[in-house]
Amino acid sequence: MQSNLSVNGYRPTFGIKVNEDLIKAVHNYYSGVEYRPWRAKIFDKRVIEMEETLGYNDFELTYNKGTFYNENTHSLYATKEGMEPVLIAQKDQFRKIIEKLRYLSRRELYTKIHNAQVEQGLK
Repeated sequence: MQSNLSVNGYRPTFGIKVNEDLIKAVHNYYSGVEYRPWRAKIFDKRVIEMEETLGYNDFELTYNKGTFYNENTHSLYATKEGMEPVLIAQKDQFRKIIEKLRYLSRRELYTKIHNAQVEQGLK
């Protein structure tokens, strides 16, 4: 049986989303601090790959800068509405957060989110 229905411009996502502010911060870092704008293109490809294949389409990766014992900290969280943020990584430099984001594996993401859901009584 054939169907005449078609959907134009629809691209389903099956992976985790990356916050636009985090993407802008990475682009600003590569353009200003390191002055390696070509790395932003590699990062963008990784973000697309994460959004298409990594799973957890109801979660979003966000970034937070703060202080911990008078030291600057950079944190990467997976957030979902109705759930406490899940800490994915906490580093002392933004560059290290970018590297963690670039090499974040599906298994590591699954383990951290699953453990947080169990701790919060959601699973």
